[in-house]
Amino acid sequence: MKLRKRCHFVSMFLIGVWLVAVAAAAIGTPATGVAASKPEAWEQRQGGILTIGSSKDMNTKHPFTRVTSVDEFIKMMMWEPITMYDLAGNLHGILAESWEPNADASEWTFKLRRGVKFHNGAEMTSADWIWCYNYILNPANGAYANTVLSDNIAKVEAVDPYTVKFKMVGPRALFPHVLSSIQNGTIVPKNSLGGKVGEIEGNPPPGTGPFQFVNWTPGTQVEFKRFDDYWDGTPYLEGLRFRIITNKAARQNALRAGDVNMADRLRPSFAERVKKGRITGIKTRAVGGAGFRQLYFNTKGKWTSDKRVREAFILSLDREATVEEGFLGVGDPLPLAVPPDSDWLRAGTANLPSYERDVKRARQLLKEAGYNGEPLSLNMTLGQEVALGEAIVRQAAQAGLNIKMAPVESTIFYERLGKGDFSLLMSSGRFRGEPGLEETINYVCEKGKVRRSRTGYCNPDMDALISSYPTASDRAERVKIYGKIVKAVFADEMMQYGIGWSNNRNFGWRDKVKDWQRGPGQEYRNALGGLHRTWIEK
Repeated sequence: MKLRKRCHFVSMFLIGVWLVAVAAAAIGTPATGVAASKPEAWEQRQGGILTIGSSKDMNTKHPFTRVTSVDEFIKMMMWEPITMYDLAGNLHGILAESWEPNADASEWTFKLRRGVKFHNGAEMTSADWIWCYNYILNPANGAYANTVLSDNIAKVEAVDPYTVKFKMVGPRALFPHVLSSIQNGTIVPKNSLGGKVGEIEGNPPPGTGPFQFVNWTPGTQVEFKRFDDYWDGTPYLEGLRFRIITNKAARQNALRAGDVNMADRLRPSFAERVKKGRITGIKTRAVGGAGFRQLYFNTKGKWTSDKRVREAFILSLDREATVEEGFLGVGDPLPLAVPPDSDWLRAGTANLPSYERDVKRARQLLKEAGYNGEPLSLNMTLGQEVALGEAIVRQAAQAGLNIKMAPVESTIFYERLGKGDFSLLMSSGRFRGEPGLEETINYVCEKGKVRRSRTGYCNPDMDALISSYPTASDRAERVKIYGKIVKAVFADEMMQYGIGWSNNRNFGWRDKVKDWQRGPGQEYRNALGGLHRTWIEK
């Protein structure tokens, strides 16, 4: 298999992300408080509303459904995870001050951070934690994290108002890492969700984050105001505005004109012009560990339930040609969403087929399956996926596959996912240090009524294999298990196909925006900094 590196500088950055994340994977990492002290020039840093040109909108006002990608990053302004990584890959307590396992990590006891207030002024207690986790664990509620957390948590109980004990379904050595994203649960006041499942009437429930929800005009703008009683110190900015500008050129122009103070997902060519001084008054920064594109097959689809059809599709593709066309020459063709040259990649690819393009063999497999050119839908969101999709559709057609692209807004994308209304879909992913925790929602048997799995696959043996990953306290053992998961998913069942890293995402911000720190990936904050510690020079 060819693993050509076209963008050496980005590949080296991804390796750096991996190296620091490895340190975070160590079991027993002490929880660290992140309370900030006010600078001497506090008054000079106060004031101003930061406007961000955002490539995507929020999906919903619900804290527990469709929490992905840019939607997650926006919601992290008002809702927070239990733990969070800093830029050095260390795990810190956010809503928890500390955590401790029992001897075999089959129980975890979390001490809540005291004095944390919700945006409605109420103090966060263990009663809120119990209610939120029971809500997520109830499959009838359609929570995004139901599959992941039900594979970890057997029961959650309050020890006292500031202590919560999680009883696991078995040893779970990585459980604090599972809670490092609001994808896997945030804390809102108990009994704050009602009405139809997955829907919110009026404002979203109060969070604990540095900014408080003000208004959302879908497709146009999301507004937040400063939360003065934020537990980590009052934010400097008065508020945030996420202006939804889906067109990349329009975002870049808005940033240059000063219509926005910051923008996401800018072109590499734009960043290069900034670097060379051709565009002044702006700074840029590449996004690390994000933008990996991959294809998922609906194993319950009419034709894609047949492994021969899935294999034929894979054999019809040329990974390098797809990356070259779809990423405009600024991507790395890789089969897995892990850093280049890492032991994760070596373990994962050790038993994979070569995936060398073989149109003749693909045609033979389709003939054996009885496929005669019936249309197969490719679900994807609007954006860069379209260019990749065009390359894929053209290549697949040469083998006799009739792929119909369906680029839609993210809300419709997830509606189709929930209904299983697709043959295959394209989606992006990111690396956060433990790949055996990232994708497993797509391979395990689901218990909820609303589908979250991109593959729809269900096999008790696969469930057992995946469950063994977080029980392994030794990193080398987890690397081996990850290799087995990859073999089962990509080789034995052929229900997923990795394309590669896009390496073309860049943040940009005006010179007057000071002290902003990104998250480990594309987030707007990390455990030690972010937009709540950012200020606008007057």
